[in-house]
Amino acid sequence: MCSYPLHDSSAGTAQSRSHSFPVDSFCLCFHLKMLLSTIRVLALGSLLGTSFARVNNVPIDHSTLDELYAAALKEDGKLVVASGGDAGTQATGVRTGWAARFPKIALDYQVDLSKYHDSRIDRGYWSNNHTYDVAVLQTLHDFQRWKEEDRLLFYKPPTFLDLYAGETDLDGAFLPIGISSFGNFIYDSSVVSESDVPTSYADLLDPKWKGKIVATYPNDDDAIAFLFSIIVEKYGFEWLDAFAAQDVQWVRGTATPGFVIRDNHNNVTSASGSSPYGRVLSFTGYAPSNASYIKTVQPPAPEQHYGMGPNCCSLHHYQATKHC
Repeated sequence: MCSYPLHDSSAGTAQSRSHSFPVDSFCLCFHLKMLLSTIRVLALGSLLGTSFARVNNVPIDHSTLDELYAAALKEDGKLVVASGGDAGTQATGVRTGWAARFPKIALDYQVDLSKYHDSRIDRGYWSNNHTYDVAVLQTLHDFQRWKEEDRLLFYKPPTFLDLYAGETDLDGAFLPIGISSFGNFIYDSSVVSESDVPTSYADLLDPKWKGKIVATYPNDDDAIAFLFSIIVEKYGFEWLDAFAAQDVQWVRGTATPGFVIRDNHNNVTSASGSSPYGRVLSFTGYAPSNASYIKTVQPPAPEQHYGMGPNCCSLHHYQATKHC
Protein backbone atom coordinates (compact mmCIF):
# COMPACT_ATOMS: atom_id res chain seq x y z
CA MET A 1 0.00 0.00 0.00
CA CYS A 2 1.03 3.52 -0.47
CA SER A 3 0.23 6.63 1.37
CA TYR A 4 0.43 10.26 0.58
CA PRO A 5 -0.93 13.55 1.97
CA LEU A 6 -3.47 15.72 0.19
CA HIS A 7 -3.00 19.43 0.11
CA ASP A 8 -5.87 21.90 -0.02
CA SER A 9 -4.44 24.80 -2.02
CA SER A 10 -7.28 27.03 -0.85
CA ALA A 11 -6.40 26.54 2.79
CA GLY A 12 -3.35 28.76 2.82
CA THR A 13 -0.78 26.99 4.92
CA ALA A 14 -0.27 23.33 4.41
CA GLN A 15 -2.15 21.06 6.71
CA SER A 16 -2.05 17.34 6.55
CA ARG A 17 -4.45 14.72 5.35
CA SER A 18 -3.57 11.18 4.62
CA HIS A 19 -4.78 9.26 1.63
CA SER A 20 -4.22 5.71 0.55
CA PHE A 21 -4.38 3.94 -2.78
CA PRO A 22 -4.26 0.32 -3.83
CA VAL A 23 -2.66 -1.87 -6.51
CA ASP A 24 -4.46 -4.95 -5.58
CA SER A 25 -3.78 -3.86 -4.26
CA PHE A 26 -1.60 -1.03 -3.66
CA CYS A 27 -2.64 1.60 -1.17
CA LEU A 28 -1.97 5.25 -0.63
CA CYS A 29 -2.64 7.69 2.17
CA PHE A 30 -3.29 11.34 1.71
CA HIS A 31 -3.54 14.24 4.12
CA LEU A 32 -6.02 17.00 3.26
CA LYS A 33 -4.68 20.27 4.48
CA MET A 34 -7.67 21.46 6.42
CA LEU A 35 -7.82 19.81 9.83
CA LEU A 36 -6.54 17.16 12.18
CA SER A 37 -3.02 17.60 10.89
CA THR A 38 -1.22 15.95 13.78
CA ILE A 39 -3.80 13.19 14.03
CA ARG A 40 -3.34 12.48 10.34
CA VAL A 41 0.37 12.34 10.78
CA LEU A 42 -0.16 10.00 13.69
CA ALA A 43 -2.33 7.77 11.51
CA LEU A 44 0.23 7.56 8.76
CA GLY A 45 2.99 7.10 11.29
CA SER A 46 1.10 4.22 12.87
CA LEU A 47 0.56 2.59 9.50
CA LEU A 48 4.21 2.78 8.64
CA GLY A 49 5.57 2.25 12.11
CA THR A 50 7.11 5.69 11.86
CA SER A 51 6.14 9.33 11.43
CA PHE A 52 6.31 12.10 8.86
CA ALA A 53 9.45 13.40 7.28
CA ARG A 54 10.83 15.61 4.62
CA VAL A 55 11.59 15.09 1.01
CA ASN A 56 13.93 17.55 -0.54
CA ASN A 57 12.97 20.48 1.72
CA VAL A 58 11.11 18.29 4.18
CA PRO A 59 13.40 16.33 6.48
CA ILE A 60 12.51 12.94 7.89
CA ASP A 61 10.39 13.21 11.00
CA HIS A 62 11.83 11.06 13.75
CA SER A 63 9.01 11.70 16.20
CA THR A 64 7.80 8.63 18.02
CA LEU A 65 4.19 7.48 17.93
CA ASP A 66 3.85 8.50 21.57
CA GLU A 67 5.03 12.02 20.74
CA LEU A 68 2.63 12.28 17.82
CA TYR A 69 -0.19 10.92 19.96
CA ALA A 70 0.44 13.56 22.61
CA ALA A 71 0.35 16.32 19.98
CA ALA A 72 -2.77 14.89 18.33
CA LEU A 73 -4.65 14.96 21.63
CA LYS A 74 -4.52 18.76 21.47
CA GLU A 75 -6.68 18.71 18.34
CA ASP A 76 -10.41 18.17 18.05
CA GLY A 77 -12.36 15.87 15.79
CA LYS A 78 -12.15 12.29 14.63
CA LEU A 79 -9.88 10.71 12.05
CA VAL A 80 -11.81 9.68 8.93
CA VAL A 81 -10.22 6.97 6.79
CA ALA A 82 -11.26 5.77 3.33
CA SER A 83 -10.06 2.22 2.82
CA GLY A 84 -10.44 0.12 -0.30
CA GLY A 85 -12.13 -3.20 0.34
CA ASP A 86 -15.20 -5.34 -0.13
CA ALA A 87 -16.67 -5.53 3.37
CA GLY A 88 -16.61 -3.44 6.52
CA THR A 89 -15.50 -6.43 8.56
CA GLN A 90 -12.14 -6.27 6.79
CA ALA A 91 -11.29 -3.28 8.98
CA THR A 92 -12.19 -4.90 12.30
CA GLY A 93 -8.56 -5.58 13.16
CA VAL A 94 -7.53 -2.02 12.35
CA ARG A 95 -10.32 -0.49 14.41
CA THR A 96 -9.53 -2.74 17.35
CA GLY A 97 -5.80 -2.10 17.13
CA TRP A 98 -6.26 1.66 16.84
CA ALA A 99 -8.60 1.82 19.83
CA ALA A 100 -6.07 -0.08 21.93
CA ARG A 101 -3.08 2.03 20.85
CA PHE A 102 -4.77 5.47 20.61
CA PRO A 103 -7.88 5.21 22.82
CA LYS A 104 -8.56 8.95 23.02
CA ILE A 105 -8.74 9.57 19.26
CA ALA A 106 -11.96 8.56 17.52
CA LEU A 107 -11.47 6.62 14.29
CA ASP A 108 -14.07 6.46 11.52
CA TYR A 109 -12.67 3.73 9.24
CA GLN A 110 -14.86 3.42 6.14
CA VAL A 111 -14.45 0.45 3.79
CA ASP A 112 -15.69 0.60 0.20
CA LEU A 113 -14.34 -0.06 -3.28
CA SER A 114 -11.41 2.20 -4.15
CA LYS A 115 -13.12 3.39 -7.34
CA TYR A 116 -15.93 4.81 -5.21
CA HIS A 117 -13.68 6.36 -2.57
CA ASP A 118 -11.52 8.23 -5.08
CA SER A 119 -14.61 9.68 -6.74
CA ARG A 120 -15.88 10.96 -3.41
CA ILE A 121 -12.47 12.45 -2.68
CA ASP A 122 -12.45 14.33 -5.99
CA ARG A 123 -16.03 15.53 -5.68
CA GLY A 124 -15.41 16.69 -2.14
CA TYR A 125 -12.30 18.58 -3.22
CA TRP A 126 -14.03 20.27 -6.15
CA SER A 127 -16.93 21.36 -3.93
CA ASN A 128 -14.56 22.45 -1.14
CA ASN A 129 -16.04 19.90 1.26
CA HIS A 130 -13.89 17.80 3.55
CA THR A 131 -14.24 14.07 2.93
CA TYR A 132 -11.43 11.89 4.30
CA ASP A 133 -8.22 12.44 6.21
CA VAL A 134 -6.54 9.21 5.16
CA ALA A 135 -7.14 7.02 2.14
CA VAL A 136 -5.93 3.48 1.56
CA LEU A 137 -6.82 2.68 -2.03
CA GLN A 138 -5.78 0.67 -5.06
CA THR A 139 -6.52 3.33 -7.69
CA LEU A 140 -2.85 4.13 -8.26
CA HIS A 141 -3.54 6.38 -11.22
CA ASP A 142 -5.00 9.00 -8.87
CA PHE A 143 -1.91 9.61 -6.79
CA GLN A 144 0.36 11.31 -9.26
CA ARG A 145 -2.52 13.50 -10.43
CA TRP A 146 -3.35 14.52 -6.88
CA LYS A 147 0.29 15.36 -6.32
CA GLU A 148 0.45 17.49 -9.48
CA GLU A 149 -2.68 19.32 -8.34
CA ASP A 150 -0.89 20.22 -5.09
CA ARG A 151 -3.41 18.33 -3.00
CA LEU A 152 -1.00 16.19 -0.99
CA LEU A 153 1.11 16.71 2.08
CA PHE A 154 4.63 15.36 1.61
CA TYR A 155 5.74 12.94 4.27
CA LYS A 156 8.80 10.76 4.83
CA PRO A 157 8.88 8.32 7.74
CA PRO A 158 12.14 7.32 9.42
CA THR A 159 12.10 4.16 7.29
CA PHE A 160 11.66 6.09 4.05
CA LEU A 161 14.89 4.82 2.49
CA ASP A 162 13.89 1.23 3.29
CA LEU A 163 10.64 1.41 1.30
CA TYR A 164 10.39 -0.10 -2.18
CA ALA A 165 11.50 2.67 -4.53
CA GLY A 166 9.20 1.54 -7.33
CA GLU A 167 6.11 2.09 -5.19
CA THR A 168 7.31 5.19 -3.34
CA ASP A 169 7.07 8.78 -4.48
CA LEU A 170 10.58 10.20 -4.15
CA ASP A 171 9.15 13.40 -2.72
CA GLY A 172 7.13 11.52 -0.13
CA ALA A 173 3.76 12.38 -1.66
CA PHE A 174 2.66 8.74 -1.41
CA LEU A 175 4.17 5.67 0.19
CA PRO A 176 3.67 1.90 0.16
CA ILE A 177 2.57 0.35 3.43
CA GLY A 178 1.96 -3.30 2.54
CA ILE A 179 2.48 -5.88 -0.17
CA SER A 180 0.22 -8.71 -1.23
CA SER A 181 -0.94 -10.62 -4.29
CA PHE A 182 -3.78 -12.67 -5.64
CA GLY A 183 -4.50 -14.99 -8.53
CA ASN A 184 -3.75 -17.99 -6.32
CA PHE A 185 -6.10 -20.95 -6.14
CA ILE A 186 -8.09 -21.19 -2.91
CA TYR A 187 -10.07 -24.34 -2.17
CA ASP A 188 -11.99 -26.22 0.50
CA SER A 189 -9.47 -28.85 1.56
CA SER A 190 -12.20 -30.94 3.19
CA VAL A 191 -13.61 -31.58 -0.28
CA VAL A 192 -10.72 -31.05 -2.70
CA SER A 193 -7.48 -32.97 -2.24
CA GLU A 194 -4.21 -31.14 -2.76
CA SER A 195 -3.35 -33.41 -5.69
CA ASP A 196 -6.54 -32.33 -7.48
CA VAL A 197 -5.92 -28.59 -7.19
CA PRO A 198 -5.38 -26.96 -10.62
CA THR A 199 -1.80 -26.20 -11.58
CA SER A 200 -2.74 -23.63 -14.22
CA TYR A 201 -5.74 -21.53 -15.19
CA ALA A 202 -6.18 -23.83 -18.18
CA ASP A 203 -7.00 -26.62 -15.71
CA LEU A 204 -10.11 -24.70 -14.64
CA LEU A 205 -11.74 -25.87 -17.87
CA ASP A 206 -11.66 -29.50 -16.75
CA PRO A 207 -15.26 -30.82 -16.63
CA LYS A 208 -14.75 -31.94 -13.03
CA TRP A 209 -14.81 -28.28 -11.93
CA LYS A 210 -18.17 -27.50 -13.51
CA GLY A 211 -20.50 -26.04 -10.91
CA LYS A 212 -17.75 -25.88 -8.28
CA ILE A 213 -16.07 -22.54 -9.03
CA VAL A 214 -16.87 -19.11 -7.59
CA ALA A 215 -15.12 -16.14 -9.23
CA THR A 216 -15.21 -12.36 -9.26
CA TYR A 217 -16.73 -10.68 -12.31
CA PRO A 218 -13.89 -9.91 -14.77
CA ASN A 219 -14.92 -6.24 -14.93
CA ASP A 220 -15.41 -5.82 -11.18
CA ASP A 221 -12.42 -3.51 -10.81
CA ASP A 222 -9.09 -2.68 -12.42
CA ALA A 223 -7.14 -5.34 -10.54
CA ILE A 224 -9.49 -8.21 -11.44
CA ALA A 225 -9.69 -6.96 -15.02
CA PHE A 226 -5.90 -7.10 -15.21
CA LEU A 227 -5.85 -10.64 -13.81
CA PHE A 228 -8.28 -11.82 -16.47
CA SER A 229 -6.43 -9.88 -19.16
CA ILE A 230 -3.16 -11.73 -18.57
CA ILE A 231 -4.99 -15.06 -18.55
CA VAL A 232 -6.72 -14.22 -21.84
CA GLU A 233 -3.42 -13.00 -23.26
CA LYS A 234 -1.97 -16.43 -22.58
CA TYR A 235 -4.92 -18.69 -23.46
CA GLY A 236 -7.09 -16.51 -25.71
CA PHE A 237 -10.73 -15.49 -25.45
CA GLU A 238 -11.62 -19.10 -26.14
CA TRP A 239 -10.53 -19.78 -22.58
CA LEU A 240 -12.90 -17.12 -21.23
CA ASP A 241 -15.84 -18.50 -23.23
CA ALA A 242 -15.11 -22.03 -22.05
CA PHE A 243 -14.65 -20.86 -18.46
CA ALA A 244 -18.00 -19.05 -18.50
CA ALA A 245 -19.60 -22.33 -19.60
CA GLN A 246 -18.35 -24.00 -16.39
CA ASP A 247 -21.46 -22.93 -14.46
CA VAL A 248 -19.38 -20.36 -12.54
CA GLN A 249 -20.94 -18.47 -9.65
CA TRP A 250 -20.04 -14.83 -10.38
CA VAL A 251 -19.73 -12.42 -7.45
CA ARG A 252 -18.62 -8.88 -6.65
CA GLY A 253 -15.36 -8.24 -4.80
CA THR A 254 -12.27 -10.30 -4.02
CA ALA A 255 -13.30 -11.11 -0.45
CA THR A 256 -16.58 -12.68 -1.56
CA PRO A 257 -15.23 -15.91 -3.14
CA GLY A 258 -13.66 -16.93 0.17
CA PHE A 259 -16.88 -16.13 2.01
CA VAL A 260 -18.90 -18.21 -0.46
CA ILE A 261 -16.58 -21.21 -0.07
CA ARG A 262 -16.74 -20.84 3.72
CA ASP A 263 -20.53 -20.56 3.73
CA ASN A 264 -20.89 -23.56 1.44
CA HIS A 265 -18.63 -25.53 3.78
CA ASN A 266 -20.82 -24.66 6.76
CA ASN A 267 -24.14 -25.16 4.97
CA VAL A 268 -24.89 -28.74 3.94
CA THR A 269 -27.82 -27.50 1.83
CA SER A 270 -25.59 -25.35 -0.38
CA ALA A 271 -25.12 -27.97 -3.11
CA SER A 272 -25.71 -26.45 -6.53
CA GLY A 273 -25.99 -27.63 -10.10
CA SER A 274 -23.52 -30.37 -10.91
CA SER A 275 -21.63 -29.97 -7.63
CA PRO A 276 -22.93 -31.89 -4.59
CA TYR A 277 -20.67 -29.77 -2.37
CA GLY A 278 -21.45 -26.34 -3.79
CA ARG A 279 -18.61 -23.94 -4.54
CA VAL A 280 -15.22 -25.20 -3.44
CA LEU A 281 -12.66 -23.43 -5.66
CA SER A 282 -11.68 -19.90 -6.71
CA PHE A 283 -8.71 -17.95 -8.04
CA THR A 284 -9.94 -14.37 -7.59
CA GLY A 285 -9.93 -14.08 -3.82
CA TYR A 286 -8.28 -15.13 -0.59
CA ALA A 287 -9.11 -17.37 2.33
CA PRO A 288 -11.03 -15.84 5.25
CA SER A 289 -8.96 -15.75 8.42
CA ASN A 290 -11.50 -17.87 10.31
CA ALA A 291 -11.56 -20.75 7.80
CA SER A 292 -8.40 -22.81 8.24
CA TYR A 293 -9.74 -25.55 5.96
CA ILE A 294 -9.59 -23.16 3.00
CA LYS A 295 -6.10 -23.63 1.60
CA THR A 296 -4.11 -21.54 -0.87
CA VAL A 297 -1.92 -22.76 -3.73
CA GLN A 298 0.09 -20.55 -6.06
CA PRO A 299 0.14 -21.53 -9.74
CA PRO A 300 3.67 -22.85 -10.37
CA ALA A 301 4.22 -21.05 -13.66
CA PRO A 302 5.62 -17.58 -12.83
CA GLU A 303 3.74 -15.90 -15.67
CA GLN A 304 0.48 -17.18 -14.22
CA HIS A 305 0.94 -15.67 -10.80
CA TYR A 306 -0.67 -12.27 -10.50
CA GLY A 307 1.36 -10.18 -8.10
CA MET A 308 0.34 -6.67 -7.22
CA GLY A 309 1.79 -4.05 -5.01
CA PRO A 310 0.53 -3.33 -1.59
CA ASN A 311 -2.93 -4.81 -1.19
CA CYS A 312 -5.57 -3.11 0.89
CA CYS A 313 -6.33 -6.38 2.54
CA SER A 314 -2.69 -6.67 3.43
CA LEU A 315 -2.84 -3.19 4.84
CA HIS A 316 -5.59 -4.18 7.22
CA HIS A 317 -3.55 -7.05 8.63
CA TYR A 318 -0.34 -5.01 8.54
CA GLN A 319 -1.89 -2.15 10.46
CA ALA A 320 -3.49 -4.32 13.08
CA THR A 321 -0.57 -6.63 13.78
CA LYS A 322 2.46 -4.42 13.35
CA HIS A 323 1.63 -0.80 13.87
CA CYS A 324 -1.48 -0.08 15.92
